[in-house]
Amino acid sequence: MEVLVFLLVGLLVIGAYWARRIIAGRDKALRAAEERFRTLFEAIGEGVVLLGREGLLDCNEKAVELFGCRDHADLLRHAMSDFWPERQADGRESVQLSEYWRNLAFEEGSVAFEWTYRRADGSGEFPAEVLLNALGLEGEPALQIVVRDITARKEMEAKLHAAREAAEAANRAKGAFLANMSHEIRTPMNAIIGLSHLCLQTDLTHRQRDYLFKVHASANALLVLINDILDLSKIDAGRMELERVEFVLEEVLGQVATLIGMKSAEKGLEFLLETGVDVPPRLVGDPLRLGQVLTNLATNAVKFTERGEVAIVTERLREEAGEVWLLFVVRDTGIGMTSEQTARLFREFGQAEASTTRKYGGTGLGLVITRRLVELMGGAIWVESAPGEGSRFHCTVRLGKASEGVSLSRVMPIADLRGLRVLVVDDNASARLVMRAYLESMHYLVSEAVDGAGAVEETRRAQESGSPYDVVFMDLRMPGMSGLEAARRIREDPGAGADRPLVIMVTSHGHDEVGVSGEDALAGFLVKPVNQSALFDALMRAFRRDGDKERPFSSRKLAKPGLTGVHLLLAEDNEINQQVARELLARIGVRLTVVDDGAAAVRAVAEGRFDGVLMDVRMPGMDGLAATRAIRQGAASPDLPIIAMTANAMEGDRERCLEAGMNDYITKPLDPDVLHVVLARWVGIAAPPVGNADTTGNTLPALVGVNVQRGLKNLGGNVALYRHLLIKFMRNQADAVCRCEAALAAGNREEATRIVHTLKGVAATLGAEEIADLAARMEGDLDMGAAPEALRPFMAPAGRQLLALIDAIRASVPVAEERPVVDAAALDMGRFVPLYHQALRQLFLFDSAVETTLERIAALPMSAADRAETQAIMHHLAAYEYDAALARLQAWGAALQLPSAAEEGIPP
Repeated sequence: MEVLVFLLVGLLVIGAYWARRIIAGRDKALRAAEERFRTLFEAIGEGVVLLGREGLLDCNEKAVELFGCRDHADLLRHAMSDFWPERQADGRESVQLSEYWRNLAFEEGSVAFEWTYRRADGSGEFPAEVLLNALGLEGEPALQIVVRDITARKEMEAKLHAAREAAEAANRAKGAFLANMSHEIRTPMNAIIGLSHLCLQTDLTHRQRDYLFKVHASANALLVLINDILDLSKIDAGRMELERVEFVLEEVLGQVATLIGMKSAEKGLEFLLETGVDVPPRLVGDPLRLGQVLTNLATNAVKFTERGEVAIVTERLREEAGEVWLLFVVRDTGIGMTSEQTARLFREFGQAEASTTRKYGGTGLGLVITRRLVELMGGAIWVESAPGEGSRFHCTVRLGKASEGVSLSRVMPIADLRGLRVLVVDDNASARLVMRAYLESMHYLVSEAVDGAGAVEETRRAQESGSPYDVVFMDLRMPGMSGLEAARRIREDPGAGADRPLVIMVTSHGHDEVGVSGEDALAGFLVKPVNQSALFDALMRAFRRDGDKERPFSSRKLAKPGLTGVHLLLAEDNEINQQVARELLARIGVRLTVVDDGAAAVRAVAEGRFDGVLMDVRMPGMDGLAATRAIRQGAASPDLPIIAMTANAMEGDRERCLEAGMNDYITKPLDPDVLHVVLARWVGIAAPPVGNADTTGNTLPALVGVNVQRGLKNLGGNVALYRHLLIKFMRNQADAVCRCEAALAAGNREEATRIVHTLKGVAATLGAEEIADLAARMEGDLDMGAAPEALRPFMAPAGRQLLALIDAIRASVPVAEERPVVDAAALDMGRFVPLYHQALRQLFLFDSAVETTLERIAALPMSAADRAETQAIMHHLAAYEYDAALARLQAWGAALQLPSAAEEGIPP
């Protein structure tokens, strides 16, 4: 028994020992686990607090630091609300907002938000990012609060916000600066471009014309650069908005051809337009910006091409959902580029290489703007090029398709003109290919010849085989036999009989490049670059089937509105701009009243009657926008056309003008063509047919060597004025060739140049084109420094034709007998003063009818001294010296104590 008890006690002791050992091990594991937890708890890097039902349960050292407490015990004695300001950053109360976040954490399990805390030591507040995790501790709900101090982040955000505000302010300042600079630069440029344009219309020496032409061209180049910078600024600011209007693609390409064709012709390049027959003719998009893209690319192509050709190819890629994707390819045979050079092309102010700028000029902005515009039109642009092999710029654009659009394949002659045989003659293979494609799409049978001699031989061969050609499209400028000579031989072939083909001449400048003497052998003209519509028109005119066209997509060409007699009010504070506008408008027959501020414009409209108003936007006192609003409020002029005329060209300027009540917008510097088009749109008067201006009922005779209809057209159909100029020509130009020879014999080349220049201009105005052409050749030789002997081949025929024309005018145009002049002691002022005022205005307007007015003055009784003044003024007019005549007339009026030109409303 004792042994059993001893064993039992021993077992109990051993069990207790091992129990203590096990418990001790467990405590050690628990302590190790707790130590690991505490290490993680402390090392987390964020403040962590445990919140139970009764308050704060635990925290880490980071939380003690964040909340500004002395130690853990100090923090756990607080409630969490002790660390809150009364209101949060958004103005809401902290107590209510904390209740919302706590409930949401228990519902969702976890929630994150931003919070502002206050430190217990009074050192201030700090922003925090808070994470609430819902927990269960010993069956009780609890929250783990993780707090991250985001003071540094908020400071960075504040700095970024301030930087963004500064950038936006700088961008706004840049926009304002560009707007102001645009206005300030455009104002003097308006004077440079406008006055140089006007001066180029006057008689000048060769050197003066050369200087002025270069000034004018340089000013226009500067204007292009300014517009490029403004465009780039608009795109960068996201303010470039594309229009969505319906347009005819052919018209856009035609405008590009007009701008580029002359430059390419001057360099001897072939310029081609090749449009796929499946390209929709009517589209919806921004025709102005599309034209800008193609013009930029084509201008570069011409600039970097010395020989060969430049072409704009248009292809349809696909159509879907009322939209069409087009591919434009602008190709050239120019200098080409390496891959390294092409990689730099579309960067701001980038060039293929530094030497490019020195040799060809340019800033590199054009291609950057082109790329941006193409991207705005939903497309892309890229280039393929190799040195010496030219370049191919590809760009795709997405455009809308007009609902009534039809295919170009609908451009067809009527049935009885289909299937005719056509010969295309051109030394350029690409040009022949384009013409063939267009003609075959119209169901013609097409053959080709590469030069004039080949064309003559081919037409003769076809005639002999019994299958003669019906039409020949003949390029004018070809090596060897010219197109004109080939056309004459074809038309004069005695074996052709009645089967001679119609010859349509393809030229860069139409009639003017051929001359009157060559027109008899031709059935029409086609101006390069050729498009399908122009080709169709030329064919229909040649067969006199103009009314049989099937061209429902073409825009109607309306009669150009006239502006003669239109009375406008100009509100403009700059004197030079006033002068530019006055002279530009005077040349197209517009009467102008000028005021220099908005308030005066409002008064003038209220007191007078005008057909329209040209309103400068920026003026001292009342500006143009305020003046327009005031005018629109007046009951008498709600429909008066008001057109903004301003140097502001930034995005939004046009919209502000329209919102103020203006009808349209013209930017400075003034483009005479744009000015005329805009005025014609709002205040134009339908122009009568040529010839209707004759109020006398007289008819004009046919004059050998004179295209009377063309001359009459040059004078707006005014038969009386044309007859008057014929008589003046007979009196003043009969000895022009003799005077030129005398000047050359005396060594006075400048006088000789002036004589032939005057003869050229007057003859061209009258339609005496052969004389004008001969005079132009003499002037060109004189400008080039040719010896007098080099002019003899032109002088002899010019002299003969001139004498023949003078005889024809003398025989055909009766000259009124001159009434005897009557000298008197004093001038009849009652009859003289109205004629004097009329002559002043006519001289200022360069109106040739002033000669009639001076003849009426000369018929008045006057003293010998006054007679001498009259004859002196008429002598200036005979030499086309209008400025000198005006000055002499003003001096005469001042001597007679008549009102000055300024008092008569005529600027000095």
